[in-house]
Amino acid sequence: MSTFSNRTIKLSKIFEMFRNIPEQGHYEYLAFCNFYSKEIQVLAFDEYIEIKLAYLKALFHLEKAQLFHKISNQAIFEILNQEEFTEHYKIIYHQILVIKAEQLIEENKILAAQEVYINLRLLAPEDDHIKRRLFNLIYKQEQYEARVYLGISVLFLIITLFLGISNHFFIQPLLPKMKETFDKVLPFFFAIPILIILFSYSYAFIRSKKKLISISQR
Repeated sequence: MSTFSNRTIKLSKIFEMFRNIPEQGHYEYLAFCNFYSKEIQVLAFDEYIEIKLAYLKALFHLEKAQLFHKISNQAIFEILNQEEFTEHYKIIYHQILVIKAEQLIEENKILAAQEVYINLRLLAPEDDHIKRRLFNLIYKQEQYEARVYLGISVLFLIITLFLGISNHFFIQPLLPKMKETFDKVLPFFFAIPILIILFSYSYAFIRSKKKLISISQR
């Protein structure tokens, strides 16, 4: 990287150049931040952190996860260590956390994404989008933890299928007197997995609601 002395661009023009990059110009943001990295470092913090936010968005959209996590953690640390947590910094901090949570979701790190959204919920308790997103993450995790019930329901479906085949090919021809009993048992076995699935989803939903309420009361 060149030093300031052999740059032809004035430092005061850096932010103006940044503003002229199209919002979806992710490769342009990466090239800009890499080329002018030293100049960006000495800008006023308001300008510096806004450029870093755009850089993070570009890293996210271009799926550069490892570098994204490194830069996002750095940006969060820098914002939280400012003397004053202004409204402008709060907005940028909020946006960085949202992108970070979405990156964690992309990596299927649901619990880590939950923690980020919990921080966002505490930061902006009136934000309904954050509330819904957090609930969906909690609900997804609860469903995953209730997967044992889905396994049981699949087992009952297999048993039901086996009994249905046995009834058709063996019981009716060989043991016609047992046909009535099997006709009564089969609907019962078919209903059990449906009830188990309904129970598991309802249980996950209720637990998710309780967790969300608990978080909101912090």
